[in-house]
Amino acid sequence: FYTGSIGTKISARLHFFFYLAIQGIRHKYWLIYGKTLGNRIAIILGFLMRRKVVFRSTLAGFDDIKTLAKRPYNKHIYSFASGYWALNNWFAKAYHETYKASKRSVFISAQGVNEKFRPVTAEQKRVLRQKLKLPYDLPIIIMVGHVTRRKGFPEIFDWLKSLKKEFHLVIVGNYSPTTGSRLSKHYDAMQNNYTYGKTNLGDSVTFTGEVYNVFEYLQAADIFLHASYLEGFPPNVLNEAMACGLPCLVRKIIGIDNKYIEQKAITLFNNKQELKAQMQDLLYSKSLREHYSKNAEKFSDEQLEIGSITQNFIQWLNSL
Repeated sequence: FYTGSIGTKISARLHFFFYLAIQGIRHKYWLIYGKTLGNRIAIILGFLMRRKVVFRSTLAGFDDIKTLAKRPYNKHIYSFASGYWALNNWFAKAYHETYKASKRSVFISAQGVNEKFRPVTAEQKRVLRQKLKLPYDLPIIIMVGHVTRRKGFPEIFDWLKSLKKEFHLVIVGNYSPTTGSRLSKHYDAMQNNYTYGKTNLGDSVTFTGEVYNVFEYLQAADIFLHASYLEGFPPNVLNEAMACGLPCLVRKIIGIDNKYIEQKAITLFNNKQELKAQMQDLLYSKSLREHYSKNAEKFSDEQLEIGSITQNFIQWLNSL
């Protein structure tokens, strides 16, 4: 689909339409996860089939309702949704400003965190590092995400290189997309970022590529770094890192929920100087890392428990 002709794109949408028409009969509720292939087809078809259709934005400035509604026909199409799932108050505000007279319900909540994301003991961390072939004698900084400009690459390599304290950086994410995939158009830029990182940090950086055991890499790390310029806050990987008890250093972006800051569950940075100062404090002070680790874990237990969020979401669905 992503690298095909116009005919290929039309064909893909037609196949999707008929698939939904057949499969959708079996399901009362349809949850549409962002601006994905055929999302507008799904909204229209779900509306015509009298299904409860919920749309959930994923990225500020990309598929929040205010951005989508800049095209008048989009504003009309997305109004067919029965409800809207907002990750934070910023998304909810954008929705209400777009549909001022709408009485449609909005569910405001982060995603829950899978129970396999949890803290480990020092011995378990040592075993994990041995399994993942990571150094045990250095503090590990972990980043999770594709090696793209939006995720903060390649500038983050320069910023980290200026640190005085030794560390090891682990980047869990795709840096070599396959031909025909959604990220294939970014192949050259991602490869350049990868090469730049290896050139500047050498043996102090590990690129894992795409993996299925992200939770183990998080559990093996000491500090979580989130340098993205745009996200749907909170990105689920941030919640997962907090659930693993990692102190989290996060770039200040649109939509950050104040309760994360008020409860000191995360630390924010705006620029290189702030990142450098805060990261060096964390690298040099184990007690400071433990302090933020406890805050993150406590916040996760109280705010991000998947069972509670799921129960609230189901109750909300039933009210539509």
